[in-house]
Amino acid sequence: MLAARSPYRFYGLRLLRRCEALEAQAAHRFARRHALAVSSGTAALHTAFWAVGVSPGDEVILPAYGWSAALMAILALGATPVIAPIDETLGLDPVALPRCVTKRTRAIIAIHMRGAPCDLQAIAASGKRLGVPVIEDGAQAIGGAVSGLPVGALGMVSVMSFQYNKLLTSGEGGLVLTSDRRLHERAVRFHDLGMRRRPGMADPAGDRCIGSFGLNYRMSELQAALLIAQLKKMPHILAALRRTYGQAREVVAPFCERFHLTERPLPPGVRGNHAFLCLAARRERDAAQAVAAMRRRRIPIVRCARRDAHHLQAWIAWLRRERRPFRVVDDARSVAILRRTLCVEVNAST
Repeated sequence: MLAARSPYRFYGLRLLRRCEALEAQAAHRFARRHALAVSSGTAALHTAFWAVGVSPGDEVILPAYGWSAALMAILALGATPVIAPIDETLGLDPVALPRCVTKRTRAIIAIHMRGAPCDLQAIAASGKRLGVPVIEDGAQAIGGAVSGLPVGALGMVSVMSFQYNKLLTSGEGGLVLTSDRRLHERAVRFHDLGMRRRPGMADPAGDRCIGSFGLNYRMSELQAALLIAQLKKMPHILAALRRTYGQAREVVAPFCERFHLTERPLPPGVRGNHAFLCLAARRERDAAQAVAAMRRRRIPIVRCARRDAHHLQAWIAWLRRERRPFRVVDDARSVAILRRTLCVEVNAST
């Protein structure tokens, strides 16, 4: 790649077309017709929202537990975030969706959190009944599955992230996946400053060279080359995670018995990637005592109640300081679930 002196995806001294190769392999891996490589997971979210038509004045429903990138991408398009309740899976509660939808709702984003898919089939069915497209965020659950289909295959548009903390990484990077040709075309234009360029061809010219609004969210050939190698390693990474996950369960078993902890429930037909071991307590006091006991044994356990950029209360505090529009539905329930939930990050190299 460096010897070819062509790190840019559209032209160079000896173009190797690594971005195109990555997109072809990713589309096959995630059971999609189209894949678009972009510069980050946040870029993928912004592009996905644009593709489905989110615009100023719209509302977008997102779960109360996720990553602030989804919140920021919604705001970047002038839309209003609607923070919806989660259930015990740590994903968006499909039962609560009808209470969140209004005439202004333009999209729902379902985020797979802490290594395991949410109840995406129920969310997608609810979205279909309500006439609202569902975007799937698989960034934390790459390698998981829903009813035999890989995470990334079920949303009208799905997004992935390849930031350093993800299962596959190129430092930064993202992917926009869909089987809808029109949505893919909109995404391609948006990620390349409104143009429709192709590798090895001259840049478009003339009054219509810019076809729509767009930003520079292109992936580099260097990132793509790294990810092609990562995709090949994916079965090995997942197998290593399964082994370490089993070891982690054995380590925490005495604490689960002592403090009445159970593994987080998963929706029917769902398989996680085993990158996180999540435990649920019956009472908040049990969760606090379990964390203290495990930390004394140097077990790297955290509470999902930690108010960081994943947490709805951190989002709400910022939104209020900035006087940004938002709605929140049944936040007390989500906060209570997060206070009772613990998480251990599993390392594939252990």
